Amino acid sequence: MFEDGQSGSVVAYEGLGSSNRFQIKYTHSIHRTPVIETYIVKSGFIVQKSIAYKNFGVGMPENAGKGERFRKVKDMYVLDRMNREFPYIDLRTGRVIADHVLIVKGEKKHFSTIVKPGTWVRIQYGKINLWNILKGGSSIENKSGDDRAAAAGTVGEI
Repeated sequence: MFEDGQSGSVVAYEGLGSSNRFQIKYTHSIHRTPVIETYIVKSGFIVQKSIAYKNFGVGMPENAGKGERFRKVKDMYVLDRMNREFPYIDLRTGRVIADHVLIVKGEKKHFSTIVKPGTWVRIQYGKINLWNILKGGSSIENKSGDDRAAAAGTVGEI
């Protein structure tokens, strides 16, 4: 689910299906190159499995923690074998450069279609009831630039 970071109201949701896997891709605001973070949902937690990026810079890891692996794959640095658990992810969507994208089952969905740039969003796992889905809910596909909430979201099971 995607929730407004201030009010806590659900502004969008996205089903993960049986893979329980999703990615967040964005352009780093300082070195302006792509970053791809990969997550799974396990036991109600969001678990970061990897991060891939092109350049070292502010906020980018330089080495692996215990049990993790740091390597270069083609033109990307990859930190994988991660197992970092989070109850939720808070992020502020980029105003100019970041262009945050949610990738689920190979489909890309731009955060800018559900919230205004600069919005604080909370992404967390949650179950969406069938009634919300039937009445139209707020799946990411149903959002347009005109009806974006000034808030954030959650990754959920449908």
